[in-house]
Amino acid sequence: MVEVVVVIVVVVVVVVVVVVVEVVVVVVVVAVVIVVVVVVVEVVVVVVVVAVVVKVIAVAVAVKVVVVPCSRSSSSSSSSSSSSSSSYELYRLKASLHCT
Repeated sequence: MVEVVVVIVVVVVVVVVVVVVEVVVVVVVVAVVIVVVVVVVEVVVVVVVVAVVVKVIAVAVAVKVVVVPCSRSSSSSSSSSSSSSSSYELYRLKASLHCT
């Protein structure tokens, strides 16, 4: 009779240990999956933010290169002086090419 009780207790202990180990493994796997998903989302967010910043910088540079010279060249085209330097003339030529 004592042997039967000992066997039952051992079986119950083994079953409890196996269940606890399975629960711990599931919790660890879920935690790892959550960490991987969070890291992937962070990488995607960083890539999107960098892309938006690059696009904003590109638009700002395009506005500075195209719009500002066009507005400057249109306002200064009527008032050209004979003492303007060759670099300014080159600048006006580039601006007029952008504006056409």
